[in-house]
Amino acid sequence: MSEEMQLALEHTLKTMRELKEAKAEIKRLRAALEDVSSTFDDTYSPYSREGRLGRLARAALAQEKQ
Repeated sequence: MSEEMQLALEHTLKTMRELKEAKAEIKRLRAALEDVSSTFDDTYSPYSREGRLGRLARAALAQEKQ
């Protein structure tokens, strides 16, 4: 295998690892966001479903699912 091909392969593998880590981080953040959203939806407060934070959390989840 040529040096150029080896470097390309190493770069590809590094990129794949970074994407896998980013995917795991997105899943972790999505779960945290869903937890926060459901917590605020359970009780009426300025941050509940009708409140700004609840709307922002739901909007972020909807955008993430697209």
